Amino acid sequence: MAQPTAGDVLVFGRSVRSAADLAAVRRLTGVCPQFDVLWPELTAREHLELFWSVKGVGGTARDAALEFDRLLGKVRVRLSLHVARRALHPRA
Repeated sequence: MAQPTAGDVLVFGRSVRSAADLAAVRRLTGVCPQFDVLWPELTAREHLELFWSVKGVGGTARDAALEFDRLLGKVRVRLSLHVARRALHPRA
């Protein structure tokens, strides 16, 4: 994530400049898009990696990989795991 160059933002009194506060802010916030949140250039795994890092879930890379496989298996996309969304749904 980009580092701020100046100023600060407080979310429920927590600063985004503080590592400890930022972790709390990530737990308090979410993504609520007003449009399709999937980007055509990204694969299913890349989308999961993006949101995993935005939410600051943490854990090891192995933990993340196991969780991605579990989630992707639930929606049966393991075979298209590394295929960009645009290739799967050209009109989307």
